[in-house]
Amino acid sequence: MKIMQNIICIVATLFCTLTASAAITRSELDSIFDTFHSIYDPKLSDSEVIQFNPRGTSGIDWWEIEQFRASYFHYQSDETGLLTRNIWLFGGMARKPFMTVDGVALIICHELGHGFGGPPYKRSGMTSEGQADYYATGQCLKDFFADWEGADNREELLLEERALCTALYQHEDDLHYCFRALNATKTRAEAFLQHAGVPTSLLTPDPTVVTEMNDADTYYPAHQCRIDTYLNGILLQDQPRCWFVE
Repeated sequence: MKIMQNIICIVATLFCTLTASAAITRSELDSIFDTFHSIYDPKLSDSEVIQFNPRGTSGIDWWEIEQFRASYFHYQSDETGLLTRNIWLFGGMARKPFMTVDGVALIICHELGHGFGGPPYKRSGMTSEGQADYYATGQCLKDFFADWEGADNREELLLEERALCTALYQHEDDLHYCFRALNATKTRAEAFLQHAGVPTSLLTPDPTVVTEMNDADTYYPAHQCRIDTYLNGILLQDQPRCWFVE
């Protein structure tokens, strides 16, 4: 009996530890999805729907999958003409200790950018990776912050990083958005470091200058270039030349 009690205590302790270390809970992720529904459903035509982590015929519970992944896919029914936009964000991504509500929102905004971000496009017709990043911070994340009832109050910015905002914005609301968006972008930088082993920074832009855009479906800009793109969206600057050409 004593051994069984000890086992139960150990299991309970491990469960509590794992729960405490998870930055985002399932109920929070569901609330984030609900917020995006309230933002994007009014934008849709009568022949469109948007779904977050749809189970479909597979019945898969995406929250239970440990893979660090998010994706976007849309398809149109030949029979009904209904355009279905699907966004997936696996639990293995949301539960990372460095992840925040704003960081998850930024990832979802990127995926939404593939459907709503406009040109330039991939050969498949979806918005390119670079433009999806630019749309994420230039438009989508602003809408999320305005609609989200909670707040992500982590302040982890260096003075030099905060100066990027104060040099441009004076209004308190604009500064608040800028600081929050930079913190969200830093979760992407942490993901690039942990999952690709590539250090990036808000303060060291990619010096690459491309002469033509890559529209391949499999193309992603370099990790630092992606951070620069998020930053340019926040700071109202043009898409960076490390991937974009007029």
